[in-house]
Amino acid sequence: MTGRYVSITLNQLLVDEPLPGTVYLNIDGRFLAFRAGGDAIDRNTFDRLQFKNVTNLFVLEQDFTKFAGWTVAAPSAPASEGPEPTPENRELVEAWKDTHRKTLDIFQSTHPDHHIAGVMNSSRKVVSEITRSPFAVQSLTQLQTFSKGTVDHSVNVAVLAVYLGMQMGYTSSVILQNVALGGILHDLGKRKVDVQDSDTPEAAKAKLREHPTLGLRILETMEQVPNEVKLIVAQHHEFHDGTGYPKKLRNTAIYDLARIVAIANTFDRLVSEGRGTLAERQRSALMKFDERFFSKFDADKHDKCVRILKLGI
Repeated sequence: MTGRYVSITLNQLLVDEPLPGTVYLNIDGRFLAFRAGGDAIDRNTFDRLQFKNVTNLFVLEQDFTKFAGWTVAAPSAPASEGPEPTPENRELVEAWKDTHRKTLDIFQSTHPDHHIAGVMNSSRKVVSEITRSPFAVQSLTQLQTFSKGTVDHSVNVAVLAVYLGMQMGYTSSVILQNVALGGILHDLGKRKVDVQDSDTPEAAKAKLREHPTLGLRILETMEQVPNEVKLIVAQHHEFHDGTGYPKKLRNTAIYDLARIVAIANTFDRLVSEGRGTLAERQRSALMKFDERFFSKFDADKHDKCVRILKLGI
């Protein structure tokens, strides 16, 4: 198709929403159709583009107005700049943004070990800001944003896990820093997962289930990363009832801090899969988490987290 092409940023796209027109990639000066109008870009596809440092896609000039209206009108339009800023959480939002930048660096780099020091420093900032008011009840909209892909999700999980851990009585800054770093890095193995458009849903799911093992493999040679963080990465998809992966661990065989990150991971995923405003998604996610996941986590942590999250809704 001939015509003039207009650039749009990757972050302007809505995930899992039908596209109002065809989007194109520019490869070696040629515009190639990537997804047709009516198709959707799912989270795995968004991740593949982001991990490959694709920052822009293209649409035909006559379709640009449709895309602009689509982004503005959609109720699920994400807050890509972090949680909603207020006078009380302004510094936490800045820590969220800094962590997001550093997390994107480590996911995009061919040498993630070169960026681990920056991510570790960001995790300390997150802990510092959350523990600044240890007895304050935080609104979830001030802790979490809508996550389009793995990088947004990883920062959300880190912030939520630290907050949940602190509210459950974990007071050591070292422990909370391990929780934060484990949250940031828990999905690092996804950068090594090679899901293709031609894969069946079953094949894609099987590949994605390898990411805890792949993430641990990336971190094994990084001596500066604590073993506690490596355990979180390896076990964040294990469930109390033995139905998780990759090792189907049960009960106390699952590392304690990995259980906290697993709860934050599950809650943020439920939020991202929902519909409506962020607050509406959070209320729906909490209901699903309470009703459907009580057997997946040990009862004490599940019940405590439900109570903590309810206070923030």
